[in-house]
Amino acid sequence: MADSEPVYRVYVIGDDGGIQARFDIDSVNDADAKAYAELLMAGRPVELWCGTRKVATLEPQGNPQRRQLEF
Repeated sequence: MADSEPVYRVYVIGDDGGIQARFDIDSVNDADAKAYAELLMAGRPVELWCGTRKVATLEPQGNPQRRQLEF
């Protein structure tokens, strides 16, 4: 990816409201970054940020079973 593409951060939110995991994404725009963030949800809410700008808060739909992320 080109150096001029913005770096987005996806924060996976845990049951306690704290950050469970963080992923950095290079993306050409907000829509593409949001689509990628949806893949990282693992049944948990996520926040998508670009620098200091909060792009979106994504909540799991319905009542999916939450998975514990392992690294």
